[in-house]
Amino acid sequence: MGSGKTTIGVPLARSLHRPLVDNDQQLADHSGTTAAELAEREGVDALHHAEAENLLGALRSPAASVITAAASTIVSREVRDALEQDAFVVWLRADPAALAARMATSETRPFSSGDPARVVAQQARERDPLFAQVADLVVDADRSTPGAVVARILERLPNWLTGTGP
Repeated sequence: MGSGKTTIGVPLARSLHRPLVDNDQQLADHSGTTAAELAEREGVDALHHAEAENLLGALRSPAASVITAAASTIVSREVRDALEQDAFVVWLRADPAALAARMATSETRPFSSGDPARVVAQQARERDPLFAQVADLVVDADRSTPGAVVARILERLPNWLTGTGP
């Protein structure tokens, strides 16, 4: 949450002439609510399950697209397997303090009330090793401009597509 998935995803999809599949928008389209409202109404587990199902559906689509996935999806073994099989995965890593600050100013993100810094720190401890397992490219998103991040992804993507680079 707050790493810049949509900020990076929109220009990346435009550059690749591919559709953008935004996990947050999919969630809203399928559930009729925001992530924060779904978590409050049905619980965090239901939110994470819905996010994972939306991502798996997008990954199964035959249309090549740019997908912005909710961070919670990485916890699912099924999601990690799908990402490892046939996806170029970019981990937009960001400092937990920066993420917590962004969460504190948003009413649409779950966990924005209470202690976002504690929540983000706990999530980082649990999820960072999982992201590291599947990431083809790691970008410190809070230390780069969106244009620089998009350029770095576009630079690495052809090597991944042809199997000629890391």
